Amino acid sequence: MNLGLNGGGSIASMVETLGLLTDNDIVMYTYNELTGALIKYTYQVDVDLDGDFTDDDSYASTYDFYILASGFTYSAANEFTNLCIENNIAKTLGKHTGGGACVVLPTSLPDGTSFQTSGPVCLCNYDEENNTYEIVDDGVDVDYDYEYSNFYSVTALNAYINNL
Repeated sequence: MNLGLNGGGSIASMVETLGLLTDNDIVMYTYNELTGALIKYTYQVDVDLDGDFTDDDSYASTYDFYILASGFTYSAANEFTNLCIENNIAKTLGKHTGGGACVVLPTSLPDGTSFQTSGPVCLCNYDEENNTYEIVDDGVDVDYDYEYSNFYSVTALNAYINNL
C-alpha cells in the first residue's frame, strides 16, 4: 500500500481501511495538551457488513501487508502507518513519515481571511505498563529504510520486499 504521497484525510476512512488488514480491535489514543486528558478509542470493523463485528472477515489470513511511507506521509496516513507498526499489522518501508497528528482547527477572521492551525488534541501511542505516552506529530520511523529513487520501480520494490 503506497502512502508515500498521502497527505492524510479521514480518521473514519483510516479505521475502515485498517479493518481490511486486521481482525483485531483497532485501538487509538489521543492526548489533550491543554487538559492532560488521555482518551482511548477502540474500534471494531465489520468488513463484510454482515452485522457481526467479531468474525474474522479481514484479509489478514490471506495476505502479507506492506506499507510504503515517506516524508510526505501526513496526518491520517501517518497514524495509519503508526498503527500498522504498533500493532504488527504490516511491515513498513520507505522513510520517516512527515507526521501531523493533531486535530486541525479551521478559523475564519471577520475580514474573511481563513487559515488552519493545529489544535491541542493529538494522536499518540500509550504504554499502559509504564503509563507513558508519545505524540506521533513528528512522524514515525518505518521498519525498513527504502530509497526514494526506487519508490516507483515495481521491479525494485518487489525484489526488496521478497528479500525481507
